[in-house]
Amino acid sequence: MPDDRLKQLSRQFLVRTSEELALLRAQLARARSGDVAALAEIQRLVHRINGSGAMLGFNAVSDCAKQIEIILRRMESVPTDAEWRVILDQLQRIETELAKLPPPIDE
Repeated sequence: MPDDRLKQLSRQFLVRTSEELALLRAQLARARSGDVAALAEIQRLVHRINGSGAMLGFNAVSDCAKQIEIILRRMESVPTDAEWRVILDQLQRIETELAKLPPPIDE
């Protein structure tokens, strides 16, 4: 039973994270236009991806989200151009890592 629950949580994480990538990209576009509220939403999303991914064993995905979270936590206002490049690179790495995984299958 616990193994079934872990599989279910893993499937939910993969589906939710795939959906949230589109939201993250939209929020990034808003944030790059100066919308500071979008930065808070990005931080919330990557914090959840980081924590859930680590808990469920999706370490590569979690590590990428963690790198974005670190940048957002330490910045004073909006990310610099170099920080934006790192954030976008880490988002791309999350997408790449998710693409390597088998698609979630409902049982």
